[in-house]
Amino acid sequence: MTRASRLGPFLPAILPLLQSSTPVWASRSVFASTSILPSLGSFNQFSNFSSSAIMSTSGTMIESQAQRLQNAFSPSALEAVREFWFRDLKEEDLVLPPMQVAMRWFQRNEEFDQACLANFGEQLELMQSTDVTVAEILKVAQPSSPLDWLSLVLLLDQFPRNVFRDDKARIVFTVTDPKALELALQAVEVGIPEQSQIRFRLGYRFWFYLPLEHSEDPRMQVMCLEAHKKMVSEIGGLAAESESDLHDDDTRKCHAILSANKQTVDGWAGQLMKVVHQHKDLIDKFGRYPHRNEALGREPTAEETKYLAEGGETFGGGKKVESE
Repeated sequence: MTRASRLGPFLPAILPLLQSSTPVWASRSVFASTSILPSLGSFNQFSNFSSSAIMSTSGTMIESQAQRLQNAFSPSALEAVREFWFRDLKEEDLVLPPMQVAMRWFQRNEEFDQACLANFGEQLELMQSTDVTVAEILKVAQPSSPLDWLSLVLLLDQFPRNVFRDDKARIVFTVTDPKALELALQAVEVGIPEQSQIRFRLGYRFWFYLPLEHSEDPRMQVMCLEAHKKMVSEIGGLAAESESDLHDDDTRKCHAILSANKQTVDGWAGQLMKVVHQHKDLIDKFGRYPHRNEALGREPTAEETKYLAEGGETFGGGKKVESE
């Protein structure tokens, strides 16, 4: 399948994101708060550096950031991301995660949030900086496998949601989310979610589509919906296939797990599609997520105020970052 056929009608919407020499988030505000990550020893000093200071004649400063990027996104660091994020899952669970285990990813848990910060503070510190681009991250990370791409998506899209909550949620919506979207679009463009290590492992695949779901761009919502439909169809289709029609060991392994747990497969499909439609419906109705208004300093419309007052969906509540 060619790149053009994979992205199909979405190319006009995403090509500017993929081709522009200027990152899609380059015009966003720089956050220089000295209390974003108070538990990181050197963060206060780092966060006060301006772009001009980093790009000054101080070769030592430039070299220092380059080395930090190399360390933060090294192959061993990316492997550590997966070991941490999927630590409660057995190998077979990656094909079809137990719902009760997976809920840890989507429910607010202070202990888990602190563990994200303690183990990946360096990456979080770098990612929240508008001086660090997706191009730079990919250049130093040089993802050599679909799983390396997965680690990068998790780092950019999920880990900030566990650390930058409440008053810091603005960082997610304006800095890390655009980077996560840019990265996810590149992964989709080259077919990463459809590679054998990812394709029939639900515990891996759906993460690639969440940056699209988190976007307030209606074109990304359509693309997200189509990607989920395809994923659900392929995984459900494999569960229904006859083993005799399968020709490689890994696919047969995934088939054995999926076909023996069709009710769980259907449960996951229903839940994922429900959440996708909830997000898309909000963007179709309001053009944005009303529950983000407070964190972003946006003036709500009367319709948005009424919607939230009547118990409208907030995916986690008010100005807090969505739990999905």
